[in-house]
Amino acid sequence: MAYLKVKYRIWNKYILMWWYRLWIRQDENHKSLDMDWRATVGMDEKGIKKYFLDLSRRRDIAHERDKLRE
Repeated sequence: MAYLKVKYRIWNKYILMWWYRLWIRQDENHKSLDMDWRATVGMDEKGIKKYFLDLSRRRDIAHERDKLRE
């Protein structure tokens, strides 16, 4: 079980989140804009708040890009 916690912490919280921030999708329904509960495992309250603010920012950008595409 400890291995999974470490895996979630490293992969979901750092690598995957870095990748999702690297390129914000134009499609607001892309899976990178879904809430990932595994990314929040082990985060403190400040980290979770930062995660939600970043997710909201990326969703807003994707929404604006999606509107421009129409």
